[in-house]
Amino acid sequence: MKLSQTISVKKIITTCFILLTLCGVLTLNIGHLSPWIFAAIAAPATLMVIITRVPGTNLMLEQQTTDTGSAVAVIQFFSMIAGATGMMLVSIRPDALISDLGIIQLSIGALVLALWLLVKNKAYVLNHLSKA
Repeated sequence: MKLSQTISVKKIITTCFILLTLCGVLTLNIGHLSPWIFAAIAAPATLMVIITRVPGTNLMLEQQTTDTGSAVAVIQFFSMIAGATGMMLVSIRPDALISDLGIIQLSIGALVLALWLLVKNKAYVLNHLSKA
């Protein structure tokens, strides 16, 4: 919340997706070299996901005019499904956990960045972000 007082929410979200993508590249290339290197990459990747969750949830709820409880339930459901899917995907190849995680970070970061760049200037996003 403090960060969004000095930097626009759009820039925060965009930066987080770029950094998540970069973490994926780093995890794939050097994450296996040492547990410390892996941790130094995994920590900011996790932080980027956490930082984008708040404005993302706010943006989704802003679209809902009634029954926000159901909207929150759907958001939580898909968050749990995404987490379970991620755990399943990362464990498909037990001998390659780190590279699997890197592929997931890179794929999700790049995909969501591309989608974000498509919608970040739409009226329903701009209207919500101007309130923040």
